[in-house]
Amino acid sequence: MNIIELAGIIGAIFAVVAVVVAVAQYYRSNPKQRLTLKADSVALIRTRQPLLSVSYDGEEIIDPRLVTATLECTGRTDIASARFDAGRPIMLQTGSARVVALLGTNDPAHQIALSEDRQTITIGPTLLRRKDRVTVRFLMDGQGELAWTANMLIDVQIDYRDSAASRNGWLSGAKLLLPAAVLTTLSLFNIWSK
Repeated sequence: MNIIELAGIIGAIFAVVAVVVAVAQYYRSNPKQRLTLKADSVALIRTRQPLLSVSYDGEEIIDPRLVTATLECTGRTDIASARFDAGRPIMLQTGSARVVALLGTNDPAHQIALSEDRQTITIGPTLLRRKDRVTVRFLMDGQGELAWTANMLIDVQIDYRDSAASRNGWLSGAKLLLPAAVLTTLSLFNIWSK
């Protein structure tokens, strides 16, 4: 057995290990049921202007902010409404800021409501289908700290970050395929050249 044949055997072992690692990484980074939550707030007026005032429905807004809240079902299966423990909804709390108005959602089929104190948006319980992306926009008065409460979901992994990075996590295992492919190619080249 020469060095090229040995490299081919090592390359084949590398390829099998790389495939197993890539599959394991994929399943680890994409659990069966996962919900990714994100909320961004944008100030509508950067600095206070004495001649400019903002109002909504006759009510003056001191520090107007547009908030976009997104729920994305990034797992491999749907999240049934039965996964909401005791029928409790997902909540987005605005801290000390007050929600002036719900401006809309991209999917009116989901149950979205505003609390009486106007500091909490509730979503659900509702069926979230695989790859569903629910976006809620609302107008808020004040900077407030946006905080999700989603611990009432049973057996659902919750991510509080952008989902693009987690979707590509399985690629790290696939990177092992390159050295395996090179070693296997060298081995096959040696066998065919004989």
